[in-house]
Amino acid sequence: MAKAHNPDGIHRSLVEECPFGIVLFNIRRSRIEQANPAVLCTLGYTLEELCALPTPELYAIPGERDRFLAALEENGSVRDFAAQFRQRGGGIVHTRISGYLWTDPFSGERYLQSYLLDVTRQRELEETLNHAHRMEAVGRLAGGVAHDFNNITQSISLSCELGLQQSLTPEMDGLLRDILRQTARAAQVTHQLLAFSRRQVLQPRAVDLNDCLRHALPLLRRSVGVKVNVELRLEPSIEHVFIDPEQLTLVLMHLADNAREAMPGGGVLTLSTYAACMEETSAANRPRRSMVRLSVSDNGRGMDDSTLHHIFEPFFSTKETPLTTGLGLSTVHGIIAQSKGRIECSSQPGKGTSFHIYLPVAQQRAGRRMQPSAPHQSPCVLLAEDDPIVNKLLSHGLRHAGFSVDATRNGQEALEMFDAARHHVLVSDILMPQLDGVELATLLRARKPELPIVLISGFSQEIGVFNKLPGGSISYLQKPFPVERLVGAIRNLLAQSDEQEQPIPPS
Repeated sequence: MAKAHNPDGIHRSLVEECPFGIVLFNIRRSRIEQANPAVLCTLGYTLEELCALPTPELYAIPGERDRFLAALEENGSVRDFAAQFRQRGGGIVHTRISGYLWTDPFSGERYLQSYLLDVTRQRELEETLNHAHRMEAVGRLAGGVAHDFNNITQSISLSCELGLQQSLTPEMDGLLRDILRQTARAAQVTHQLLAFSRRQVLQPRAVDLNDCLRHALPLLRRSVGVKVNVELRLEPSIEHVFIDPEQLTLVLMHLADNAREAMPGGGVLTLSTYAACMEETSAANRPRRSMVRLSVSDNGRGMDDSTLHHIFEPFFSTKETPLTTGLGLSTVHGIIAQSKGRIECSSQPGKGTSFHIYLPVAQQRAGRRMQPSAPHQSPCVLLAEDDPIVNKLLSHGLRHAGFSVDATRNGQEALEMFDAARHHVLVSDILMPQLDGVELATLLRARKPELPIVLISGFSQEIGVFNKLPGGSISYLQKPFPVERLVGAIRNLLAQSDEQEQPIPPS
């Protein structure tokens, strides 16, 4: 004989095994009378503790309980009401509550039967995503501002350089040099903005990370001062990483500066390297990729969670000094992100701070350097620069250095003017109307594969774009730069070129 069904047992099993919380709340007595295991697990109480606890103490935000009950009385039910509850250990859990009023036909007692969904993890992911979107928006703004500002400072610095070539009074000479120093300070700020927004021109190559740290050690020790001891703990067998070594040094200097501020009475700054692996979250099958981890740790005062949440944001700083720009760690974040790496930070008040940088292993070592060839005579530079003032000043500076110059205002003009027999090198801004510098360089390399190219820009979107250009002999300059750097870059490229028609103008 078959057993009769037990509906009460089935219903109880459904409640007990339900993955979200179910609560029976007595309205008149203002206390919880029943709660399933999901609620107890979320809040951390036993059923007896929860039933004895005054419900106002459960709500993390004052007045939230009253608003919930008011909505319930008005409508007879609620759906997806956002509420924050305090857990037994003091933590906060974010929930969504749905429920309805119910009257017991026998006792006449009014109850709220509610369903509690823990959305804490969802809220954390949403906040992380929103923070990433805000950082991206600020980065685009910062990159655009830095690009325009770099063109302005480029024209100011070039004008000062040309002015200093004239016969000046000592007073005027000093004033122009003061302006140059101030434009250099402005350039430093814009470079930091570009690093944060991932729009600076990097020149990465395969490097030995341990060697980079050893070479940077004297500089770091001078930076942190005698009270701070700098220690290296290097894993000897790590592979080469692909990064711009100059930018890596800048990263280390910013992190060392932060460590010094966190240890005013002295302490220990430790730089460690390890082999590591990370998952490619963008791939469907989530393969692991080889990385090298660089950890920079101090035993200073540390940071609380609130500070930790904002440390990579631009213009955020805990330093109480008027000279602080608040761009140090945002610069670090931008450099590492643009280098296809990742940076994480862990810290606790009084227990120090650790920055963990993950860098991709280099897939190939640096290519063979071209051997300098015999010099050229009277080379002609094809210049493409859309800013009229920068165009004029660069043309003047290059002619003063002994080059002949054909100056154009955009890529299309340069393409139409190009003569493979006449032009020995291309100097082009990257962002131009009609035809940008990378497109222009690609088209001219199709006509003259060995053409040396100098690309200049207020910022670049992706260094990988440049790597796709055919051939070698390419140099990149970040605005603002002195004329001497451009002249030096051109001479170096021509020295590496196979053309041997004419010698380089004397320095």
